[in-house]
Amino acid sequence: MAANPSIRLNQLAFVNRTGGARAELPFSDSFSFVFGASNTGKSFAVKSLDFMLGGNRELPDIIERRPYERAILELSLSSGERLSLERALAGGDFSVSINGAESVVFSARHNRNDEANLSNYLLNRLKMADKEVAKDKSGTKKALSFRDIVRLCIVDETAIQSETSPAESGEIQFAALERNIFKYMLTGVDDAAMITQLKPKDFSTGRNAQVGLLEGMLAEVESEISDSFPDIDDLPDEYVAVQDELTELEKEMAFVRDSSREKLENKARLVVSINRDQQRVNDISMALENFEQLKRVYDSDIARLESIEEAGFLLGLNMDDACPVCGSPPEAHVHKHALSEIEAARAAAEIEIAKVKAHGIELSATLKDTSAELERSGQRLLLNQQSLTTLEEDLAAGSPKSADSLRRISEIIPRRDRINRGLALARRQVELTRQIADLKKKKQTRRHSNFQAGLSTQIANDFAVQVGLVLQEWGFPGECRTFFDTEGTFDLIIDGKRRRDNGKGVRAITHAAFKVALLIYCRSRGLPHPGLLVMDSPLITYRDPIQSKGGDLADDEEAIKSSDLRERMLSHLGSLGDLGQIVIFDNIDAPANVADFAQIEVFTNNPAEGRQGLL
Repeated sequence: MAANPSIRLNQLAFVNRTGGARAELPFSDSFSFVFGASNTGKSFAVKSLDFMLGGNRELPDIIERRPYERAILELSLSSGERLSLERALAGGDFSVSINGAESVVFSARHNRNDEANLSNYLLNRLKMADKEVAKDKSGTKKALSFRDIVRLCIVDETAIQSETSPAESGEIQFAALERNIFKYMLTGVDDAAMITQLKPKDFSTGRNAQVGLLEGMLAEVESEISDSFPDIDDLPDEYVAVQDELTELEKEMAFVRDSSREKLENKARLVVSINRDQQRVNDISMALENFEQLKRVYDSDIARLESIEEAGFLLGLNMDDACPVCGSPPEAHVHKHALSEIEAARAAAEIEIAKVKAHGIELSATLKDTSAELERSGQRLLLNQQSLTTLEEDLAAGSPKSADSLRRISEIIPRRDRINRGLALARRQVELTRQIADLKKKKQTRRHSNFQAGLSTQIANDFAVQVGLVLQEWGFPGECRTFFDTEGTFDLIIDGKRRRDNGKGVRAITHAAFKVALLIYCRSRGLPHPGLLVMDSPLITYRDPIQSKGGDLADDEEAIKSSDLRERMLSHLGSLGDLGQIVIFDNIDAPANVADFAQIEVFTNNPAEGRQGLL
């Protein structure tokens, strides 16, 4: 295994001509795990690695890349060579330095007859040069390029979630080619020895079969139109009318919603204000009752003190006269108080009277102010209660309108769906008629090949077993009984369920298992594989269903998210260093022990904390 030709990524860097800006992302020889927040450059890094290995897709024009002009990828070959690949971010050829020597120009386009291109140079070092693969069922061949291999080793976020087979890109015109490339990796045998040939009978049979199939489909469409859509010619006009009606109803519903929302907010404010004013009125009323009682006390005190003062005054005037009450002479009076004492008592009463009267004046002012506040609060309370009553009447009046709009919409939607079905059938009828006519006019241009692209049953089963072992190692739910559908989807069937029929998170995990199994299968058997695997977001099933753009989790994703698959998967990848180099980019947080078996790079998306992002 150690002698297998391989490639190792050492570092990805971005620079400008002046050297004033440089961003670097190093990789471990075995397992690197790059994780962090969204929009920090992880997917851009994956696209950049593909770009630096010969990809011709333009890199995304993100703002963060603008200070940089060129990318540099440093890699090592098992032959001992160290390469530094430099390329403009706008694309074009490579400037390549081998073992530190002066740079030479390598073309980005494959040419099997010239080693001065990156593809042929790497294929030679990997012992894959001069291979040919059939690109269609007739056996037309093309030279194998390094890009054909890279597609199975670098997986972006879109591809890893796709329903398409991990061995294919989803482009129908490349399906045969991609299946044959996959076959070459699993067998080590290319298609160079295959004879290209064409059989007129096969062409005719195939064409007639296609015509028969399309005619059968056309008959079904026309039968449904006849039975269910006798008014099919009127459907376009009906569709316009229905759409107009729906648009108007939606506007009405939006107006009712907006109006009701504002009224409900006003109602809430009124209720709060009414409760507050009612409480204030109650408090003021109680205070006024207390003030009135205090006023009565003041009046009583004043009356009592005035009687004392008057009595003292009279006593002081008549001290030497007969008692004004009983008529007794002065010498018969038994009191011993001197006139001065009586006068002092009278004066004290007079002072106390003045104090009580002063308090009474203050109390009167307080009573006046409090009564005024009570009147204001009462008026405000009354106005708010009247406004609340009016608002509740408006809300009650709006409810029937909303219910009527909903009823009308529920009646219109089935009509619209029926119209859509009829229009779709009409379009299908036209398209099938055109396809049938085109097929009947189609002329034979070349003999049909007897070559059948695809894998043998034995090889397909052996590979499927390897995928099953990987899934078991990761703790994937179920028995992990895995089969390879060579005739249909060219994809896995896991525990009786087609891989493509799972949620996007499960598709991502099983796609990752497919690619990891391919690395293990090929490297352990000395078959063609560069010993390199880069994947973006294989663990998307661990996403946040609210914040993530991936949306809600499917049931099968929930089952995985609640398991320890993430930990077991990363641990397993960390154990494959002898077979190849694996680089994972993902949004999930790393398990606590991942540093034990992986080189970690964290993108925080926070300039004040660690590394913000790739650039």
